[in-house]
Amino acid sequence: MSRPHADKVRVDHLRRKAYIYVRQSTLQQVRQNRESTLRQYDLQRRASELGWSNDLIQVIDDDQGQSGADAQRAGFQWLVAEVGMGRVGGVFSLGASRLARNNSAWHRLLELCVLSHTLIIDEQAVYDPRDFNDRMLLGLQGLFGEAELHLIRDRLLKGRDQKAARGELRITLPTGLVYDEQERVVLDPDERVREAVAFFFRQFERLQSLMGVVRYFHDHGLRMPTRQGGGNPAGVLTWVSLSRQRGQKMLHNPAYAGAYAYGRSRRRREQLPDGSWVQREVRLPLEEWAVLIRDAFPGYVSWEQYEANQAILAANAPRREGSSGPGPLRSGAALLTGLVRCGVCGQRMRVWYGSHGFSYACTYARDKFGAPSCQTVPNGSAIDGAVVQALLAALTPAQVCISLAVLEELEQQAALVERQWALQLEQVRYEAERARRQYDLVEPENRLVARTLESAWEEKLRVLARLEQEYEQHRQQTPLHLDAGQRAAIEALSQDLPRVWAAESTTTEERKQIVRLLLKEVTLTREEKQVAVTLHWQTDAVTSASIPLRKNKRRQKQTSPEVIALVGEMAAHHTDAQTAGVLNGKGYRTGRGHPFTAERVADLRRRYAIGKVPEPTGSS
Repeated sequence: MSRPHADKVRVDHLRRKAYIYVRQSTLQQVRQNRESTLRQYDLQRRASELGWSNDLIQVIDDDQGQSGADAQRAGFQWLVAEVGMGRVGGVFSLGASRLARNNSAWHRLLELCVLSHTLIIDEQAVYDPRDFNDRMLLGLQGLFGEAELHLIRDRLLKGRDQKAARGELRITLPTGLVYDEQERVVLDPDERVREAVAFFFRQFERLQSLMGVVRYFHDHGLRMPTRQGGGNPAGVLTWVSLSRQRGQKMLHNPAYAGAYAYGRSRRRREQLPDGSWVQREVRLPLEEWAVLIRDAFPGYVSWEQYEANQAILAANAPRREGSSGPGPLRSGAALLTGLVRCGVCGQRMRVWYGSHGFSYACTYARDKFGAPSCQTVPNGSAIDGAVVQALLAALTPAQVCISLAVLEELEQQAALVERQWALQLEQVRYEAERARRQYDLVEPENRLVARTLESAWEEKLRVLARLEQEYEQHRQQTPLHLDAGQRAAIEALSQDLPRVWAAESTTTEERKQIVRLLLKEVTLTREEKQVAVTLHWQTDAVTSASIPLRKNKRRQKQTSPEVIALVGEMAAHHTDAQTAGVLNGKGYRTGRGHPFTAERVADLRRRYAIGKVPEPTGSS
């Protein structure tokens, strides 16, 4: 037991300040646990009873709503500083757990109280940390306070985990899924939301590329819904442009596959270069998820499709930086613009036009990191010619039927896009009509309200007009629907495709459209004497070919190896003039076809680091 209070509170304590430390762990406790807060503030009366004057009693309540496990609390840090500077005679608190639930912070405060002769006082007792028995009791209180926090947290976490294991813990749902009145997970009741989410997954399954889906939405003027509230059907619904980050979150979220998943990530503390610590969320692999219950509620894709989507994302990840599509058709003679991919790094290759034709070059490493380019493939016309031969060989009447099937798929996609536009227009027309009805209901004399409603109605009409204009532009860009006559014409045309391809009436843009219709991409890999060409067809077939490298004109102008070897042999015993005479006598010429002179031999020696022989001097 502690000694009587009169023996511990001395005059030197009463000359210094008395700090009343007030803290609740959460803001909810501050609002609801009013009695506890009043008891803490009432410690001012206890300080007065022990002899402190009112002007020396000060309350520290800066840490309201903060956990005692946090040693960086502003109020607590200020209290520690004041104690360390010897300005405090007594620290008042309901208990050790109010001051700190962290043993290191608690014992640091005790050590400072020992050095500054500061008392620690609660409702029942006065403790002098310099006294061994009191310090032992305070140490045990700090230990119990930290243990209590651990036990409370452990009970709460175990209860939460058990509820999650049964699939009953409420989780944040992505847009497209909501909770009904019975707290069951159901599809969003908004038809436009449901169809937009389903359309996104359908396009990813078709295009096999997230960036391809993002571009598809952008090109067709489509938007994705986002509903605030994490599953609340009454949450604010907005429509935004689809981004790569939003698409990744949707594809990685197992809730869209009807799976209840919990514990998919873990927080990890990391130290920054400046010495501070931050919390980072690390995504865990599927086998480390705490809870996974498949087919727990309705979804937009099957679990098998979800796993297939993850495999596609993983396969696309190494070349995500350069995974952009071929882009629009461009002018220029190169037929494969936007389709050529580097066989070394997997990035898109660019076209370089010069005076002697064009080449395909991979400049990704140079443009992004300043590193040397991967490869440059010269004689692009030869590459295009080999691809055209493969195309014409594949464009048999049977293969044209496959092309018509591709066109049918495009028509189906166009119909799906039309459906998205129709839902969007329906919603905007409803909002405009609703604004009109609100305006009609107001009394004409009430101009204050009428003007506001009239302005809102006009704004809805402007939005509707702008959307209808965008829809009309979209319709002009959609693929044409082929009738029976057009299909018959295409099938008849396939009988003489080589002649049609070479006809002057066939434009370069039309040839490029045919190439893109049949090929996904072309991979080029430059080897020592040839270029390896790999064709990836729209049917997922892959064919390969090899094209010899055209001899570099600069190399054609280089001096032959025989001449260089002969110059090396003669340099040891002959002057440059003598070597030139021998070379000319044997019929050798320079790379440019000129006869040799002493100056040209000297230049050749310097270029190939062949030693110089001293010129003969005159006789004495």
